[in-house]
Amino acid sequence: MGLLMALLQSKYKTLAAARVGGATLVLAFAAVFSASTFAADLPQRALAPVYKAAPEPIDYFSGFFIGGEIGYGWGRGDTDATSQFGDISYTYKTDGVVGGLNAGYRWRTAPNGYVGIVTSIDATDLSDTQHPDPVGNIISTTGKQTWLGTTGLQLGFTPAPTTLLYASGGVAYGGVKSSTAFIAPIGNLSSSDTKVGWYLGAGFDVAFAPNWTWGAEYKYVDLGKVKVSWNTIAGPMSASSDITNNIVMLNVKYRFGH
Repeated sequence: MGLLMALLQSKYKTLAAARVGGATLVLAFAAVFSASTFAADLPQRALAPVYKAAPEPIDYFSGFFIGGEIGYGWGRGDTDATSQFGDISYTYKTDGVVGGLNAGYRWRTAPNGYVGIVTSIDATDLSDTQHPDPVGNIISTTGKQTWLGTTGLQLGFTPAPTTLLYASGGVAYGGVKSSTAFIAPIGNLSSSDTKVGWYLGAGFDVAFAPNWTWGAEYKYVDLGKVKVSWNTIAGPMSASSDITNNIVMLNVKYRFGH
């Protein structure tokens, strides 16, 4: 009997221990599941954003450029002439088409500042004919400019990334001709010369592509005094003209590089 009771007690303890172990395992699984569910319900921490450096703004105006230009010019040639027939004064009022090529190089000196060396060479059709005939001997006289060039310094700034405003100034040079028709037996007399003077200008360029700009420019050109003289059968003759021009040009430029 004692042995039977001992066996029953041992079996009971084993079943109790199994129940406790099973309950513990169930509780452990429940705890893990609850923790996973709770963690899933928590707000997820956002990843730190990755910032990329902003691209460098395009510099539309520095570097070497070449382009074409065309426009209109008008000017004056205030002339004093001396001859055996008497002294006369008259003024050429020239006008005509101007067109050619331009080139230069600009350096960026500040976020909005530029300095450059620029040059242009143009064919011109600036001419005028006068009929100064105080004593009936001078039939007509013509003043003409056949070409014009400028080379100078340019200073500019960009009020907007694609717009350059500038002023320029320097040396001007050009070819001038003069011809005068007299009554017989003197006939026609002519002369030509290359003159050097100065110019001042201002203008703007606007970029419409990374390497292309269009613009406009005004120049005031002073070629100084042009003097011509002739020895004729009637005696020596001379004329002196002060030549100035106003020129307005449209241009297109291509800039090399990026």
